[in-house]
Amino acid sequence: MADILTRHAFTYPQMGTVFKAVLYAPDADLAHQHWREATHHLDYLNQMLSDYQPDSRINQLCATAGSGQALEVEGVVWDILEKTLHIARLTRGAYDPTVGQLTKLWRRAFLTRALPDERMLRAARETAGYEEIRMFKSNRTVRIRRRGLQLDFGGSGKGYAADQLLALLRTRGITSALIDAGGDLALGDPPPGSAGWEVAVDDGTGLHPVDHLRLSGYGVATSGDFYKYLELGGKRYSHILDPRTGYGVTDQRVVTVIAPDATWADALATVLSVWPPEEGLSLLDRLTAETGQVFTARIAAMAHLPVTVVTDARWATFVAAHAA
Repeated sequence: MADILTRHAFTYPQMGTVFKAVLYAPDADLAHQHWREATHHLDYLNQMLSDYQPDSRINQLCATAGSGQALEVEGVVWDILEKTLHIARLTRGAYDPTVGQLTKLWRRAFLTRALPDERMLRAARETAGYEEIRMFKSNRTVRIRRRGLQLDFGGSGKGYAADQLLALLRTRGITSALIDAGGDLALGDPPPGSAGWEVAVDDGTGLHPVDHLRLSGYGVATSGDFYKYLELGGKRYSHILDPRTGYGVTDQRVVTVIAPDATWADALATVLSVWPPEEGLSLLDRLTAETGQVFTARIAAMAHLPVTVVTDARWATFVAAHAA
C-alpha cells in the first residue's frame, strides 16, 4: 500500500531573498530532514556562486582573471558556467554572466540615488565579455582571459538554485515539490490528486493576476521593476541591466517566461526584458522547435497606458490547456 503523502511548507533566507518550498512527504520528520539537507545545499551554492562573499568560489576564480591561470572548479560552478555561457552565446550577450563590475556600479547607484559616472560605466563595460572565458573539460578547469572580469549570476542564480533544490529532493524520493526562489519557480510533480501546482500570472501592474494555471515539470520566472528601480531626470532605470549599454533598462515591461526549468526561465526573463519583444519571442520559437520542449512568454509593456501585451504563438494554447 502506497504511503499517504501530506503537505509541508518551509522557508529559508538565502541569496538576498526568501526561498519557499512546498513538498509532499509520508511524514513530518522525513519532510524536515530532507528540507534541512536542501538548506545545507543552498548554503553551499551561495558559498560557491555569490559575488557578494569575498571568499566565494566564483570570486576566487575571478581573482585569477587575466593571469593566464586555469583554476579547477567544483561541479556546480562548472554546471552554471556551462549553462549561462550557452545562453549568453545564444542571446549575443543580452544575458551575460560577466557583467559583475557593472552590477556593482548600479548597486551603489541604487544606494546613493545617483547615476553611475559615465567613465566608470565605460570602464566596467570593458571588463565584461562572455567570450573571454575558456572551459577545459579534460580537467574541469576554467581560465578567464580578461583582467578585471567579474562573474555575476544574478540573472539566473536563483532559478538555478531552485532547480538544484528540486533535483536534490527528487533524489531523496520527494517528487511532489515546489521551490519558490523569490518568485522564480521550479515545479516538480503535481500535488497528490491534482493536475499541477497553481501558478498565477500577473497582469503587469503587480496587483492583479490574469491567468491561473496548473503546472508541473516547468520553470516559471517573472521579471519587472515593480519595487526596484531608480528614477532620475524623468527616466526610470530598472535593476535589470542591458549589457550592451551598461544602463538599467528604461523600457518598462513585465515579462513572464515558462520554460523547461527555472534556470532557463530566469535567464530568458532577463533577455526578454532587454531585447525588443519580437526578437525575444522569435528566440523562444527557435528554442521550442530545436528542443521539442515548451518555451513561452507573456510581455506586458508598461511605458504607456493601457498596458500593451504581446505573446508568442503558443501562449494562448498553453494557458487554455493548463487553466486552473
